[in-house]
Amino acid sequence: MQLEVRDEGKILIVKPVIKRLDASIAPRFKVELVDLITKCEKEAIILNLDEVDFIDSSGLAAIIACLKALGRKRELLISNAKDNVLSVFKITKLDKILQIFPTEKEAIMNWSNI
Repeated sequence: MQLEVRDEGKILIVKPVIKRLDASIAPRFKVELVDLITKCEKEAIILNLDEVDFIDSSGLAAIIACLKALGRKRELLISNAKDNVLSVFKITKLDKILQIFPTEKEAIMNWSNI
């Protein structure tokens, strides 16, 4: 699985370069992202979902596992979710738990205001 990772000061930006975050890829995605989280000391992770066209419950579970791995002192922000992915967050009410922003730039700007 390919993850584009970029350092933005106190923030780590992670962009999965995949079209589908589903049961076939979610376990590996979870392992790789949790590994990144445990190794880095960044205060926030922005998960840029610009490339992701589809997400299922396995993908959602992997994102929640990453949120838990960050603990209470660090933040997970979602950016660039396409409408169909965003609708899954809304249907499952995860939009109430996750911080979701239309763009990566807005996520960065809003995180600094938290």
